[in-house]
Amino acid sequence: MSTDWQNDPSVQSWLHTSEPHSDQLTEWVDDPTRPKQDITAGGVDQVDDTYSYAQLDDAESDDADFGEVAEPAVEEPPYTDNVYAAAPFTRSAPAPTPVRRRDRRWLLIVAAAVVVAVMGLVAIAVMIRGLVSGGGEDGITDPVAAMDTPDPFSDAVECPSTSDGATTTGRDPGDLTSGPNVIKAFNYAYFHWRSGPAARAMASSNVEGIGSAVDLQSSIDTLNPQARYCLSIEETGSNTYRVAVTLILPDGTRDPDPDVQNITTTQIGERTYIASVTRNKK
Repeated sequence: MSTDWQNDPSVQSWLHTSEPHSDQLTEWVDDPTRPKQDITAGGVDQVDDTYSYAQLDDAESDDADFGEVAEPAVEEPPYTDNVYAAAPFTRSAPAPTPVRRRDRRWLLIVAAAVVVAVMGLVAIAVMIRGLVSGGGEDGITDPVAAMDTPDPFSDAVECPSTSDGATTTGRDPGDLTSGPNVIKAFNYAYFHWRSGPAARAMASSNVEGIGSAVDLQSSIDTLNPQARYCLSIEETGSNTYRVAVTLILPDGTRDPDPDVQNITTTQIGERTYIASVTRNKK
């Protein structure tokens, strides 16, 4: 064991003090050993008080000086990083995320589309059922036959355009090529177009029995806008015609007392115009 440190003056100053302590050694030895003493003869009082220690065997030291003493079990608290008591923590379920406004709007659109589709299917089912059942004794039981059945209010069914000898029927637009055609054109503008100026354009400038475009429009405005008509034109002489105008109500009912007119036409250039109109009830 090295003793160089004993020669250090700073160490010497406190090693050799004027008043050594009772437990301070006066002489340092590198390997102090405790002399063996016989304590059986002189008793305990004769034991040398010099503090020196003899090396004891591990076995003797364990058996003689120390007994196996069971240390009391100490329950250590669980380790925690935080030395402060933590507040009780309760896990709760997260609040439901509210549905965004855009999502709600798309949901409403989809729901509306579904409702419309369902209503359309129901309407189609009801229509097919009505066609199949017929709704009564007069109903059409064959859907194909129902599709081939013409519209009873159409021109072809209600007032077909025909020409048989001196008699012409129909309510087509007509034109300015002949007497019957200009009569058709006048009534088409009056009942279908519901235009006083258009009807007035089918007559000559000095026509008799037809008022101005304003007068014609005032008369047109008194008509039922859903009313229809049918013409029967019979040629009675050169450029003269007897015309029966039958008014047809929206439900298909015909006026039993048609308006009978005597009409004269005139040729101006390559076009034919109405020259005069007189009315009488038959």
